[in-house]
Amino acid sequence: MGEIHQFREIEDYVKTLSLNVENKFSNFLIYNYENINWDHYDRLSTYRQSYFEVTLDLTEGCNSLIDQFELPSITNRLTLISPHRLQTIKPHGDLKKPHKGYGILFKPEFIHAHSTNSNFLKDLPFFSHFNSPAISLEKNEINNVLNIIREIKREHDAGSTSSKQIIRHYLNILFLKAKQNYSASAYKARSISREQEIYDKFKWLVHKHSSELKSVQEYASKMHITPKHLSETIKKVSGKGALVLIHESQINHAKALLNQTNKTISEIAYELNFNNPEYFSVFFKRLTGTTPSQFRIS
Repeated sequence: MGEIHQFREIEDYVKTLSLNVENKFSNFLIYNYENINWDHYDRLSTYRQSYFEVTLDLTEGCNSLIDQFELPSITNRLTLISPHRLQTIKPHGDLKKPHKGYGILFKPEFIHAHSTNSNFLKDLPFFSHFNSPAISLEKNEINNVLNIIREIKREHDAGSTSSKQIIRHYLNILFLKAKQNYSASAYKARSISREQEIYDKFKWLVHKHSSELKSVQEYASKMHITPKHLSETIKKVSGKGALVLIHESQINHAKALLNQTNKTISEIAYELNFNNPEYFSVFFKRLTGTTPSQFRIS
């Protein structure tokens, strides 16, 4: 476990891994695994990035942790990661042997450039930090997804004046195909109601601010609604109380730091803005049934 590396630009990631890939656009990159030199892959350990990442692993690669979710190394895995999620890569197998698949990196402004895509992206379950970002594709879906990604690669390499717009359309199709394959039994498409908008905004604010904002009152104030209205709406939409979701986000953040960094319990407590480590440990055990130290070694 190491310190958290922050990748703000796609170029930072490319340079750190010495990928030696041609980037036609500053805010978008796609590369074929078979054309990559993986000699410096061990430079990746624990990191966050300020852009989206989509990977298609056709062969087994690396085990990884995304926030609190463990992603075992499997074939035909499609992973769609939104910005700022905490990632830890655990090398698996021989990286010298050929690995098949594709990686796509793009900044939020790339996908938003000529469309009002924010609500569309919020409705994609794999981009929520409450959900796993990985999809195990069935054999009959592999070629569909692979064909879309190959078209994206072809447009990127062409680098024409219309390529960016064409790539955005292909990405939207890829996201819809991913949504179609994402835990269909557990996730159902829905129309966006006012209650759902409040819930989605609350969930996003909790994701961003759960370390510093800890009460329903604080979130209600940010959203310009009453705490009662916020609590009733969150309960109606999710079946859980607003405070429960705040606490879940805090616990998920704590688990990620415990699993993926070498920070002490005290350092994690103060990073999450608890007044003292003892209270953090009591809070953690009350919600999880185990102490932070026990969780770390389990």
